[in-house]
Amino acid sequence: MPMLKLDEILKSLEEIDRVIKETEQIKQKVQNNANMIIDKYSNQLNAVVDSIVKKTTESYRESALQEAREEASRILQEAEKRRDALLKSFGQKRQEVLEAVLRQLGL
Repeated sequence: MPMLKLDEILKSLEEIDRVIKETEQIKQKVQNNANMIIDKYSNQLNAVVDSIVKKTTESYRESALQEAREEASRILQEAEKRRDALLKSFGQKRQEVLEAVLRQLGL
C-alpha cells in the first residue's frame, strides 16, 4: 500500500507539472498576443501622430508664407509711398532751385 500511495503522489506531481507547463505556454501565448496588439496599435498611433505633425507643419508653413507675402506687400507699398514722396519733394526742390536761379539770372 505505501507504494500505491507514492505512485499516486508521483502521478499527482506529474499532473501538476504538466498543468504548470501548459499554464506557462498559455501565459507566453497571451504575452505574444499582447505584444502583437501593442505593436499594431503603436504603429497606427505613430501613423496618426505623423499625419497630425505633417498637417500642422504644412498649415504653419502656409500661414508663415502668407504672413511673409502680406508683410512684403506692406513693405513694398510703404516703399512706393516713400519713393513718391521723395520724388514729389525732389521735384518741388528742383522747381524752387530752378526758379531761384532764373531770378538770379533775371529771366
